[in-house]
Amino acid sequence: MKDYTITKDEKKDYIIDFVESDNGTYTVLFADGKKYIVSSTDKNFDILVKQQEAQAQEAVANYSKFTVKRDTGRVLTPLSGIAAGVGGYALSTLPVVQNAVGDNPVALAVGIGTIALLGAIPFGSKLVRDSKKVNELKKIKMRDEKVDRLNQILKSEEYKNRYQGLKQSSKERLSELLSDGANPWSIIYIDEPYFDLEQMQILLDNGDIQDTFGFEYTKRSSK
Repeated sequence: MKDYTITKDEKKDYIIDFVESDNGTYTVLFADGKKYIVSSTDKNFDILVKQQEAQAQEAVANYSKFTVKRDTGRVLTPLSGIAAGVGGYALSTLPVVQNAVGDNPVALAVGIGTIALLGAIPFGSKLVRDSKKVNELKKIKMRDEKVDRLNQILKSEEYKNRYQGLKQSSKERLSELLSDGANPWSIIYIDEPYFDLEQMQILLDNGDIQDTFGFEYTKRSSK
């Protein structure tokens, strides 16, 4: 999951991910960059999942803060490029620069453009990170609001055409997790292909169509 910490101090106890190794351990990754090794027991698994779910709920509660950061970045990114470009133009008027460039307008334009680009890159990178956080939070919010309905559609024999329109990777992963008795909507599966706004909506729409019309199916659609 993404790092939704607000303060630097929160990072030391914030679990980003945990990875199981062949030697019977989990490598726990924290937001401050440290790694911690624990045994891959059922108890530790439950502790890690519970912690990440708690983090997800706190992040959802702070959803507006992350949207404000993203929206601010949308404004500042182009402005930073403009400001850097203006600064580059101001530098270009200095005698030392004029002497170095001479009468070469291409070199001058390239120089100003490079300065503007370099000025916008840090803000652009932050905007990408903030946008990814908001998008992930949207998925978690939809999961929280629709989880009972999603589980009903996935687990009830009534919805035989539940996978209609889903990506093949989504169908395969959902089938695998359900066969293993896992909870596909656990936060640890946030990056799975089906854990997506569009894919979840397709599942919900398929369930609603079945409820509305009561279609009979002799086999599941291959589309």
